[in-house]
Amino acid sequence: EKRYELEQIVLQSAAATMIQSCARRQKAKAKVRGIRDGRMEKMHWAATTIRKQYLMVVEVRRLHELKRRFKADEGAIVVIQRFARGFLVRLRLVKGRTSLLARIEAATNIQKTWRGFLGCRKYESRAEVFYSRPIAAARIQRYWRGSVVRRALRRRRAATARGMFEVARARFYAAQRIQAVARGGQVRHRLRSRKAAVFHRVVLIQRAFRLYLTRKVFWYRARDKQAVVIQRQARRLLVQRRLQQVHQYAAIVQVSYRAHLRHAEGSPKTGEQGPSSSKRRADAARCIQRFWRQHQQQLEQARIWEEWKRDQGW
Repeated sequence: EKRYELEQIVLQSAAATMIQSCARRQKAKAKVRGIRDGRMEKMHWAATTIRKQYLMVVEVRRLHELKRRFKADEGAIVVIQRFARGFLVRLRLVKGRTSLLARIEAATNIQKTWRGFLGCRKYESRAEVFYSRPIAAARIQRYWRGSVVRRALRRRRAATARGMFEVARARFYAAQRIQAVARGGQVRHRLRSRKAAVFHRVVLIQRAFRLYLTRKVFWYRARDKQAVVIQRQARRLLVQRRLQQVHQYAAIVQVSYRAHLRHAEGSPKTGEQGPSSSKRRADAARCIQRFWRQHQQQLEQARIWEEWKRDQGW
């Protein structure tokens, strides 16, 4: 019994040590992860600060260089500005003179045209006195023929324009149809690629969620299984203790009953063995039973230990 209790204590201490080591390992991992994240944040902040200071120094140097170059070339810049302003002033003066001459020439042309128009009207009024009827007939004929020609020309132009419009409309409809087909293909391709990307993301999310649910179920199952194993071990321990107590009580009852039988029967008959031989047989039977029960307990303990290691994944 003491050996069995010691083995149970060893098993319980090993299980407690393993649980403590797992908990400490998880706690140490979390602590190391926090320290690593803090160091990474500090390193990022330091790198950002160094880059900011370096860029500031570079920009300040560039600004000083530009100021130095501006001060060195200030005389040349002033000379260039002076020549540019002189050129602009001279150009403005030349444009003013040219515009004045153009206005004078335009006024002269207008006066010449107007005087020629007045002379033509005066000459035509004088000629119409002698050639009014022939000129009127010729003018009417000219106007009529011009109207007929213009009407035919308008019809021809309208027919040509209508044909060109029909051709242009057919081309427009064809181009519109081609554009619609091309844009539809592009949109379908984009939608297909976007749909595939969205479907892939949804599949990844579903897979991750299902994996999380599976791990959770397995964790609950493992916890329940461990609880069942613990309960089974506890119940087996209780049953074994009760069985040992029952065996002890049965042995006590047997010894008492045999002693009572020996006292009730008195001395043994002739040809029968004495009480010493019966006691020896009883002692031998109890010894055999004790060794057999110890052997059975050892086998049971070995089986329980193997099952526990198998459950723990050793």
